[in-house]
Amino acid sequence: MSCMSDLSDREKEVLVSAVYGKRHFFWIGSGFSANFGYPGWGDVLDKVKENISFERDLPNNYLHAAEILHSFYDEKIGGDDFNGEVVKSLHTLKEDVDSPVWVENFYNLSSNILVTTNWDNVLEDIFDYLPSVIVRGEKNIQLSEGRNIFKIHGDSRDPNSIVVTQSQYTKFQREDTYLKSKIFTVFSENVPIFLGYSLSDPNIFYIYDEVVAHLGDDKLPSFMIVRPSGDDEKLSQAKYLFSKKNICLVEAEIGEFLEELSALVQEFSGDVISFKYDFNDVLTRVEDILEKAVEGKNPSKELILKFTTDDGRKQAIKAILRVFDNPQIFKEYGGELYGKTGTIATKGAHALFQAIIKLNNELEIGLSNAVREKIGKTILGTCKSDPYLWDFHMAKTPLIDLLSFHVNPDGDVFSERMQLVKKLLDFGGDKFGDCWAIYHDFQKGRKNWLTQDEITSLVSIASNELELEQYSVSSWWLNELVDAENCTDELKSTIRKLIRDIDSLYEDGQD
Repeated sequence: MSCMSDLSDREKEVLVSAVYGKRHFFWIGSGFSANFGYPGWGDVLDKVKENISFERDLPNNYLHAAEILHSFYDEKIGGDDFNGEVVKSLHTLKEDVDSPVWVENFYNLSSNILVTTNWDNVLEDIFDYLPSVIVRGEKNIQLSEGRNIFKIHGDSRDPNSIVVTQSQYTKFQREDTYLKSKIFTVFSENVPIFLGYSLSDPNIFYIYDEVVAHLGDDKLPSFMIVRPSGDDEKLSQAKYLFSKKNICLVEAEIGEFLEELSALVQEFSGDVISFKYDFNDVLTRVEDILEKAVEGKNPSKELILKFTTDDGRKQAIKAILRVFDNPQIFKEYGGELYGKTGTIATKGAHALFQAIIKLNNELEIGLSNAVREKIGKTILGTCKSDPYLWDFHMAKTPLIDLLSFHVNPDGDVFSERMQLVKKLLDFGGDKFGDCWAIYHDFQKGRKNWLTQDEITSLVSIASNELELEQYSVSSWWLNELVDAENCTDELKSTIRKLIRDIDSLYEDGQD
């Protein structure tokens, strides 16, 4: 059973889309660090109580209990090292345990912001001490463009910074205005996910109530993951209480929650909603292109010119490539997919490829080699899986798409692409071929689209096949290549010899 079954569809969408877009942050409590061998608040205070020989019972409210111990420490022992005693107890009680198996999911799902009320260094250890760490009380706070950890209750490496007692907490709330303002900003722009807090943890109420008071109705919903306790009545009461604070409760172990969340984010990444989210800035204009492609029509010059910057054109190209990666997006917009392969139908695919090519032609600064390879691979893969690739009436269209976009001769796609081009040219022909449309289109001028590297590759493929006595079709397209604009004199000489050899082989076969 799903641990998120109690969430509404809307709440689940808010959670998953926020994590997918890294518009969330994990707020980490002591229950999180318990998985790494650290003790809870109660155990730490019991150890302090033992160390300073305090013999009376303590209240369940940890802040109040710590206040009592601090007062006793001041009176009986003196000095200002009570926080040091707390840190010593924390490290004394820590156990050596293996890291939980869910650490990788936590790492991958984390955004660049983490907030914690813990004093330990678990988060720093998980992220290999690379993030910037912002500790309460610091005067010169430097935020990183990468990951930042906000330790709002201090760091055990500086005992004077930690918040232990009620009075220290009140002082933090009153004096650390810069850190508080940063936290308010984080809350206003991101979805909080609380990990490692109990329903009775005072940190949740103290901090969250102040955020609610500051942001009001503008606050995004939050999600609190609580460990299953078996107390259904307590959980039911908490849900009523937390719903008024716009906090959604999920009863689950941390690992269970992270595993399911990871799967949902992965599923969401291939969804139409994520497509719209990722390409929101160019979505309306891309949808105009998709609408034309659904009709089997190439985009007009007017549609292409709606993209006025290179950034916009490159975003549109990436969006169209995403559609090929997930053809269900095309189907959602009303497009046709071939049932057997699930690929975009020939006319729609051709229209989208032409959009990519026209957008590329408008670029002032060209695409990276990686993106060009991706486009070439997408065109090749789509053409190969087209069930009508060898259809008399439709074979010309895949050939046009293959010839419309040039890839790096040293890349992974080039050789296989040219093999398919050669096979399609063999498929064409005037009197003896199977697809006259290829013959006429190539003869009229498509041959001039070929680069010198591409002509060289076609000639090499034909020569190798002839050498292996695998070449037994008309040499019509080789005759056309001689007149291609990018055919050098050296290549012309090689091609004419190849044609003579093929014709001779053909004549021998006739005999």
